[in-house]
Amino acid sequence: MDANELLQRYENGETKFVEANLNGVNLFGADLIGIALNKADLGNAILIFSYLNRGILNKANLVCTKLSGANLNQASLISANLHDANLHGATLQGADLRNANLTLAYMLDTNLMDADLRGAVMPDGTIND
Repeated sequence: MDANELLQRYENGETKFVEANLNGVNLFGADLIGIALNKADLGNAILIFSYLNRGILNKANLVCTKLSGANLNQASLISANLHDANLHGATLQGADLRNANLTLAYMLDTNLMDADLRGAVMPDGTIND
């Protein structure tokens, strides 16, 4: 699926894109509030300044994804793979990152206020208790 198809379907009211193949897609600044992308492949995608508030990205592949400035407040990223993702300046207030893989993630100025990081593998490889 390409960016145009996803955005068109979302605008038409569809919000569930389980296991969608969005590898490398450019969704710069997209408004995708409440979208469900469980088990979706978003590896190498560009989601800079995107609005993914209350999004559901459980078990999603976000390896090397560019999420700088993205709004992921109250998003669910349980067991998501964010290995080497760029989260510079992203907001994840109240996000659920339990058991997420954040190894090598770039998190300068990332807002994690009230985020649940239990069991998450942090950028330095340690597991958060």
